[in-house]
Amino acid sequence: IARRNGDAVIADVDCIDDNQYDVIFMSQDGEEEEATISSKDILCSIWDKDETYLQPRCLLNLSRCLVKLAEFDATTGIVWCHGQTKRTTRQEKYRSSAVLGCSITITLCEYYRES
Repeated sequence: IARRNGDAVIADVDCIDDNQYDVIFMSQDGEEEEATISSKDILCSIWDKDETYLQPRCLLNLSRCLVKLAEFDATTGIVWCHGQTKRTTRQEKYRSSAVLGCSITITLCEYYRES
C-alpha cells in the first residue's frame, strides 16, 4: 500500500533501486499506471495469506490506541517531523496517524474483498 495524492492505494512493486520504487498503480477502471515513488511513500506491505484479517485488526487496534493517546497525553509543545513544514502538537500527530491507520485498513479490506 502506497501513498498517492494523499490517498492510500494498492501498488505492485516492480523494481527497487536506490531507495526508489518502480510501482504499478491499478485504477478503479482497471487501467494500469507506472510510477516511481520514494520509500517514504510506502505505507504498508500486504500479507496475502491473511485469512483471519489479522493485519487490519492490528491496524485498527493501533489506531484506537493512538486516539486514546491523543485524549490522555497532556504534554504541551510542538512536534517537528522530518520533511514537514507545518508545526503540529503531539495530539494532532496522534490523531492524524490514527486516521492514516484507518485509511490503510480500508484499503486492505478492499484488496482482500477483491482477491
